[in-house]
Order: sequence, then structure tokens, then C-alpha cells
Amino acid sequence: MIEAPYRSGALITARYANELGREVFAVPGRADNRSAQGSNKLIGDCCAKLVQNLEDILVELGPISDELKAKAEMSDSSDKQQQPQASDIDTKILSILTEEPLHIDEICAKTGIAVNKVSSTLMMLELKRQVKSQPGKFYTEL
Repeated sequence: MIEAPYRSGALITARYANELGREVFAVPGRADNRSAQGSNKLIGDCCAKLVQNLEDILVELGPISDELKAKAEMSDSSDKQQQPQASDIDTKILSILTEEPLHIDEICAKTGIAVNKVSSTLMMLELKRQVKSQPGKFYTEL
């Protein structure tokens, strides 16, 4: 959960998921922000795991994250050996990222790529430690 007011459907869904034994993650918000009261309460009540960065999620995923890391490392080592070209989408996205944060919508507009493809590509590039995500769906190069 990213943001949810104290009384919201998202909060009800998160509590229900918790009751069913599902993992619930929440990003904290400012204490004076009404839109963050629900997610902050979930964290405070220990109904959701605190998420401050990607590593927090990967630690909780355990074996799944180890498998993802292993695949990324295997991909990195084979990339170094074979030196294949990055995919066109990777190349387009990496070519426009700088140290200045760029919002995902701007990335889509500048590359002409659909948001779902940009989002999944950015996640993979982040796992490969080629980009860094910032709060609010902003991204920078590493």
C-alpha cells in the first residue's frame, strides 16, 4: 500500500489480506497527510511490513528474491561474456535518464513506450542496479 486514508477500501482490503495470511507491505507517509493515515496505521499495528526501499521487499520475499538475484547475476555474467546488446526498450529508457529525477510519465512521453512496458523495464533495470527509483515514481540513472 502506498497511500490510503484512515477509512478506505484499500485499508479494508489490506487488513483482509493480512487476516488471510498474505504479505502486506506499506510505504510510510507524512504524519500530517490524511492520505497516509491508513498506511501508517497498518505499519503501526504491525499489519503491514514497512517498505522504505526495494531491499525491504526483497528481504521479505526470501527464496524468491534469492532466485531473482541469482538470475540477475547470471544474466550480468553472461552479458559480460557475450556482450549482447540491451533490448531496445532498455536502451531507450537508459538513454534519457540522468542524475536528475525523471517521472515515469515523462519517460513514457519521451520514449513513446507504453507505461506498463516502461514500468516493468524500470523494475528490471533497478534489480540490475542500472537505475534508482525515487519516491513518487521518479527514476535516475546510477
